[in-house]
Amino acid sequence: MTSASEINQLIVKQFVLDANDNKSYSKQDILATINYLIEHDMEKLLFILYRVDVAEEKIRASLSNSMQEDAVEIIYQHIYDREVEKAASRKKYSGSGGYLDF
Repeated sequence: MTSASEINQLIVKQFVLDANDNKSYSKQDILATINYLIEHDMEKLLFILYRVDVAEEKIRASLSNSMQEDAVEIIYQHIYDREVEKAASRKKYSGSGGYLDF
């Protein structure tokens, strides 16, 4: 299983333009970035969500159904969950002797 810090680093890669950035980021750093994008650059946030492959419909449904939760936390959770799914898929299919292995 992939650790939470590894998933956070995968998420950070979606937000950071500098590929050589090796800093360690916490959940709070990611939440602050999502909040900033909501307030100042929603288009970039939507692009990142598209690139991460988070379904816009899922986020809209979650945001409309939750009165008490913070939108930033909801968006983070969707990104986190999608990265966990992708990590599990990579692990499942890497070196499994599938048809792409030569």
